[in-house]
Amino acid sequence: MASPVLIAATAILTAIASPALASPFVYTTGGLLNTDLSTCLSDAEKAAKETGFTQDQEKALDEDKKDGTFFASKQDAPVSLAVRCAPTYGVVSIAVSGINNDVTFEEYGRFNKVFFK
Repeated sequence: MASPVLIAATAILTAIASPALASPFVYTTGGLLNTDLSTCLSDAEKAAKETGFTQDQEKALDEDKKDGTFFASKQDAPVSLAVRCAPTYGVVSIAVSGINNDVTFEEYGRFNKVFFK
């Protein structure tokens, strides 16, 4: 049988050696899309630049090139953005994610205010 000291030492070392796990926070919204794909993606890119989502910007089109998604990240905060433009269904969806709830929610609000103006 293992000694209580050995068990306690193992538990402490395991706790110290285990990486801290951050919980991601994701805020989403959507709306009706009254523009074409090109305009939606362009509007997403403009709003992203205006609100500081300037890193790792990428536009990805679906295989049929009828719908697409714009991705970007913040340089000064661990926050990412995805804007799904789906004129095929007449909708746009937005997701902002990050590891700090307050910062993520603030950036989510800032982006939506600019994008939906």
